[in-house]
Amino acid sequence: MSNQNLSGSNTTINSPSANHRRRAKFALIPIAAVAIIAGAFALSIGATSSGASIRNQDSPELSANDAVSPLRDMMGAGGEFGSIAYAEFVNSSRASCLRNRGWNEPEPPSGYDQLETKTTVEGMRAFASAVGYGLQTHLLSNEAIDHKAAMNTQSDAIAKLDAGTQARYFTDSGNCMNDAESLGASKFPSHNSSTARSMAAELAKIESLPAMQQAEKDWSACMSDSGFSYARSADARREFSEMMFSNASNDESVKREIATATADVECSIQTTWRVGRPLELDALIKLGLA
Repeated sequence: MSNQNLSGSNTTINSPSANHRRRAKFALIPIAAVAIIAGAFALSIGATSSGASIRNQDSPELSANDAVSPLRDMMGAGGEFGSIAYAEFVNSSRASCLRNRGWNEPEPPSGYDQLETKTTVEGMRAFASAVGYGLQTHLLSNEAIDHKAAMNTQSDAIAKLDAGTQARYFTDSGNCMNDAESLGASKFPSHNSSTARSMAAELAKIESLPAMQQAEKDWSACMSDSGFSYARSADARREFSEMMFSNASNDESVKREIATATADVECSIQTTWRVGRPLELDALIKLGLA
């Protein structure tokens, strides 16, 4: 069935067909996938409850306004959750592009697009206490639920269009995604810059240092004392990311995510953020960026 408004700016379409759904689901699912990547790329944050091995080092205490990862802030990656901000920017840019081409593409959920400005100690505390890692909480927000319903409606509408119109939509969608990713690479240098690659290499070196490896062990001990059993911080984020691909999302898992992330931040303040921050500042100086 063709849509009589296809050539106008009011085309009524609210969710992609099976082929497009793989790409359109980027509005929700890649936030999980990206968060998994972000977890693997993050500082492997750690802390110590009784672990004097870290606390007895010369690493300075962190203040409320200290950035927890100066290298990532310089990269525009927004700390450990920065890739969520990148994904949201790309999703929103793609939807806007499609609307400009005459399709009524639903605006994807937002909320973390300004997260790159909140990577201080207090900012990370506030984020964790409000939305945990931003995974279950994001998926179950009213905005996310409404968007999912709108995308399902759009899927049904596109499935009824004639083949030529469907092809035009998918072509526009692909082109808009390419444009959105290019814009995202400009806004988030960590996704395309050679300097950012150098900074990423410095991060990898920092993570391999014995002091950081010890910090990670101490973080695990601290989390255990708080009632959470994880060898690495990335494991905690991955657990809640994987839930987004299942039917396990519920209010209880949201509460557990917030509790886990809150403990994660408090343990991290004591160790890997504390140990890693001066190392990252030294790396910025080495790279001529500070």
